[in-house]
Amino acid sequence: MRSFRVQLPRRFTLAMTAAVVVISVASLLTLRRVLDRELNASILNVASIQAASVTDSPDGEMHFHEWQLTPVEAQSVRDLIRYAQIWSEEGSSLLRSQFMTENLPLEEQALVEAGEGNLVWREHEFQGMPVRSLYYPLARFGPAHERHVLQVAAPLVARNEMVLRLSLFFAAMTLAVALASAAGSRWLAGRFIRPVDEVIDQAEAIGASSLDSRIHAYADTREYHRLVEVLNTMLERIHRAFEG
Repeated sequence: MRSFRVQLPRRFTLAMTAAVVVISVASLLTLRRVLDRELNASILNVASIQAASVTDSPDGEMHFHEWQLTPVEAQSVRDLIRYAQIWSEEGSSLLRSQFMTENLPLEEQALVEAGEGNLVWREHEFQGMPVRSLYYPLARFGPAHERHVLQVAAPLVARNEMVLRLSLFFAAMTLAVALASAAGSRWLAGRFIRPVDEVIDQAEAIGASSLDSRIHAYADTREYHRLVEVLNTMLERIHRAFEG
């Protein structure tokens, strides 16, 4: 009985905790997938606009279509800025956004793949923050730029912070559910087993000198009436057999 009293709350708590963990992990993965899809769409949209802006000059001069912001204003919207840079196929920087004070991190293999006409995604560290980059082949806009690759990068800080906050929320919720289910299951198990304990205690108290005694605990309770009735019938038989 004691083992049951211990195992039932433990199993219930483990089951509830496991369910919350599975739901939390699935929710986090779904959220990250949605955020990444939206971010990728934003980067690709900016890359398409910038690529068209870079290649629209008849004389071949390259320029970006950019916000006209002061350095202070640019810093205030840092998480929203999309950094852009043009590379030659040899890896030389040809043009970069006005808000950039240094080159984006360049991956040679990604540059080679983009030079072959592919869209290539990478993640890097830039100015102390994680960014996602798209290598966009400008050869799609004509032979004048077939040796040029546009790299557009977006900060991942906001995405990571949102995922972290939600992770902490789910961790706190999992702990709360574990504690609540442990306490609740122990209370329910105790409430369920207490009547059985009292019936057993009365049955154990009946000995050879008190075979005419009967069990009265929870005799009128519907859930335990049959158990008490069966035990009392058995005691009646034992009493008669003993007297005989």
